[in-house]
Amino acid sequence: KPKTLPSGDSLASKRLVCTSGDTTSTFSFYDGAYLLKQVVSDSETVTSEDWNVGFYDIQRNRLLLMTKFMKKSARSLWTLEVSDEYTMSTVSGEKTECKAEGFKPGKVDEAKLVAEWDAVDENDVAWTMSLKDDGNFKILANEGFLENREGEWALFGDVLVLHVSACLNKGCLSVVGTVSDFKADKGFKYEHTESNPDDGKDHPT
Repeated sequence: KPKTLPSGDSLASKRLVCTSGDTTSTFSFYDGAYLLKQVVSDSETVTSEDWNVGFYDIQRNRLLLMTKFMKKSARSLWTLEVSDEYTMSTVSGEKTECKAEGFKPGKVDEAKLVAEWDAVDENDVAWTMSLKDDGNFKILANEGFLENREGEWALFGDVLVLHVSACLNKGCLSVVGTVSDFKADKGFKYEHTESNPDDGKDHPT
């Protein structure tokens, strides 16, 4: 009988890819934090994508996930059981087989991200992002770009989440992406979802 994982340390730096029907859920575990990306596909066509990010721990053989930010609606607190064979079970007993792979989470100094950054697109400043030490952010777009946004930001390892609370367009979404090549005196690259402010490119910042 597979044993359940004894502590949160056993999931850090692991990525679990779980498939159930037409839904693929990919859990990436950082030091105390997680990122979940879900893709629903019909044959070879992706029909929808979703994500949520937050904190996790393992208590009494249960994986506890506390959602902090999400693209769509998600449970604020949910529990799963994960065996050492990486079978994931819900409280109701539904089981999903997962494949585990190791990955090396990046680490960015959160304090050094607190600044005003210009995003460059083909040598022109496309928009300016201000990350504040109180956990709020603002994005101001230059002429020719429609999006201005504000809300909360959080860093999980090298994953920067921009949770939008107000914007010019009603349909704009929150953003999740990876920070790479970070240098406090020069900038970084931010590879994000297709909503910041209006495309899916990675912007040198």
